[in-house]
Amino acid sequence: MNEGAVTINRDGLVLYSNSRFANMVDMPLEKVIGLSFNTFIAESSREKYNELICNSWEEDCKDEMELVGQNHRHVCCLLSCNTLELDEGTALSLILTDLTMLKNAENELKEKNEQLEAAHITTEKLNNELEDTVKFRTNELFLSREHFKYLANNIPPNYLD
Repeated sequence: MNEGAVTINRDGLVLYSNSRFANMVDMPLEKVIGLSFNTFIAESSREKYNELICNSWEEDCKDEMELVGQNHRHVCCLLSCNTLELDEGTALSLILTDLTMLKNAENELKEKNEQLEAAHITTEKLNNELEDTVKFRTNELFLSREHFKYLANNIPPNYLD
């Protein structure tokens, strides 16, 4: 399983964790079990997490959260919650999908789009400058042609002899 899987009780204590989740938070698996799950939630996601967990006891829920590992590395993930009936009572099953690669790709795409937009603006500016140059040169050519016609029409007839 590529996703992290955790089971928590109503107090938020980790009853079960798979090794993928332990890797996501940079901890040995045996140290994850028994900890309060909210210790793995980044401060920026705490409010969203509390609301999600509260709602998850009534209905299946999911939302993006940011985990924080033992080495303070942040991991963006999709946290999916649903209830689970155990012998000891109802628990919450949490499935955590690591979104790091997706977020990196989104950021790279955003950067490339910004570069593309900048290139588009530059191209449009150069195109406008080129159009202005063509108009100016066309006008110069027209004036030169008119001047030549004027001169040609005003050459005295005996001048060519």
